[in-house]
Amino acid sequence: MGRGSGGGRSRVLVGMELEKSPAPAREGCLVVAVRIPVRIVVLVLVVPVRMVWDALVVTGRFLNHTVLRPLGRALLWVGRAVFVWPFVGLWRYVLVPLGKALLWLGNVLLVLPALAFYRYVL
Repeated sequence: MGRGSGGGRSRVLVGMELEKSPAPAREGCLVVAVRIPVRIVVLVLVVPVRMVWDALVVTGRFLNHTVLRPLGRALLWVGRAVFVWPFVGLWRYVLVPLGKALLWLGNVLLVLPALAFYRYVL
């Protein structure tokens, strides 16, 4: 369990016996030959594309908060002013008074004569 005489490898106690730990697997020349071009491709292609993508994301968020959201709110206000408010005014100032007038007219022309006819004739 001491250091120094194991040739750089430590000893592991398994059960009650001392065993040498397995040596780390060494990489072959094929692994190294493939790893270097892959690192070059990542450095040349992937990193710049990722940086451009991150810059586009930041730009998009900035435009969303400063331009697109206020523009959307303005368009929403214009849409309400053009489509909703005229119908609200039509309902409130034309159709409701017209309906009340028709209700009064129906009451005067139909209901009251029917009540008078019921009281005095029948």
